[in-house]
Amino acid sequence: MKMITVGMLLLCSICLGVSGVIISPFRDTDAFVERAKDIVVAECTSIPAMPPQVARVDGLYVVEVNILKVLKGNRKPGPLRIVTIYPMDRNITYMLCSLGGNALGTDFLAIPELSVVPLPRTFRIGELEGKAPKEQVHHILSRRLYELERQLAQWTAGHCRGPLRADIRGIPSRRRGKAYSAARLDSASPPANRRRTYGGLACT
Repeated sequence: MKMITVGMLLLCSICLGVSGVIISPFRDTDAFVERAKDIVVAECTSIPAMPPQVARVDGLYVVEVNILKVLKGNRKPGPLRIVTIYPMDRNITYMLCSLGGNALGTDFLAIPELSVVPLPRTFRIGELEGKAPKEQVHHILSRRLYELERQLAQWTAGHCRGPLRADIRGIPSRRRGKAYSAARLDSASPPANRRRTYGGLACT
């Protein structure tokens, strides 16, 4: 449980402050599961273009997914239309969570923190068999945290000289004047020919 709480900054790959949308914070796995109306593992199949007459409201947009496994709720495996504010990509499998509500013609709103968690391509649904819902969610979040730490270690090995600190939370950096955290180092790298230091690591 401690690892999930400590690793929250890594798992929150994108933290958005969207006007008019209340984003419930992640506190711990128990509260996350208890508050959720629906938790599913699903593959993103399509991101439909928004009709001209339906403008995006507060960053909300529609995503079509295919449910592979239901962790909590009364959903059935198969197609589902959800609404979210977080980036999603086709052919990627996610853990999705909704607290309920309605928007843009669906009642699955993936808006709380960690309501859209991408899973590694090596993840297999069978890993969840025999586990209670809380254990399933804990397992998925642990897998995501491990994947981010692995990607960060690879990035560090290619850009830094010196021992990698075990504690990589909140490694500060700046890119074009905007702060970005360790959670984004798996998808971003510093500008070329610029030397940086992260907790004693000399990086270029």
